[in-house]
Amino acid sequence: MIINQLIDSGCDFFCIAPGSRSTPLVTAVASNPKAKSIVAHDERSLGFFALGYAKATQKPAAIIVTSGTAVANLFPAVVEASLDHVPLIILSADRPVELRNIGANQTIDQVKIFGSYVRYFFDLPPGFVSGQVREAVMRSLHPLPGPVQLNCQFREPFVSEGSPAGLSSIALFTPPNLSPSQLTSFNNLLKHAERGLVVVGAMKTRADQQAALQIIERLGWRAITDVTSGLRFLNHPQLDHSREFSNLQADGVLQLGGRLILKPLLQWLESRRGQMHIYVDEYLENHDPGLTVTHRVQCDLRWLSERLG
Repeated sequence: MIINQLIDSGCDFFCIAPGSRSTPLVTAVASNPKAKSIVAHDERSLGFFALGYAKATQKPAAIIVTSGTAVANLFPAVVEASLDHVPLIILSADRPVELRNIGANQTIDQVKIFGSYVRYFFDLPPGFVSGQVREAVMRSLHPLPGPVQLNCQFREPFVSEGSPAGLSSIALFTPPNLSPSQLTSFNNLLKHAERGLVVVGAMKTRADQQAALQIIERLGWRAITDVTSGLRFLNHPQLDHSREFSNLQADGVLQLGGRLILKPLLQWLESRRGQMHIYVDEYLENHDPGLTVTHRVQCDLRWLSERLG
């Protein structure tokens, strides 16, 4: 699932330094026909090879290393990537938490080992993927390109770990607005929804609220307002302020704005997990507690409201 999500997010080149603990990652690369890879046994050289690839292509390269000092050997390349604003994805294999700090052979503390030189870090538990992979790819590119680290915990036997709830998602974003091709893809997604629904989350400004209303009116969709939207008391024919969602039907959801706090609404979104849920927000924040978002768009709502259709 980790490798599949990386490829779906546009990172399909893998630089591999083989080792025992990283076997699930290497196996997943080898079995995916879309993955391109190079193998080297010296992690320091491999790190700089990945750095050169990312510089030349302006795409993040993924580096796979096993646990222990193999991770530390990437430090020089990570520092250069950070200072030169080059996107890198570090996939460091690690032991699960119950096998840490007990004197196991070839172990070091890998948690946040690169300190402030990475743009994003997540200590990925065994069997858990969710949206952290696509989040890492996004953070490697925006707002300031650079390296990120996913510390991947694996238990023995080293077989590929699945995700109970994760989805391969498409992130459409070119801050602050979409490119022409991305805008076309976005509009095509909306057209596929026969029963579309807008969910309005936290709005930071009155201008954002007005832009959300314009989007709702242009789509002609029913809209649910969260208590954070600032629109709960607005009398508008398309706005639904109810709190009963058990009979709500929609084959496409467009979420505008940030965090949702209305629990029945969050539960309803979870009940339709796997169906189209596009999340649009101007800010680089991940508000997806139910792991339901399938397409994430970082975009200015006012800009978008003028270009729908």
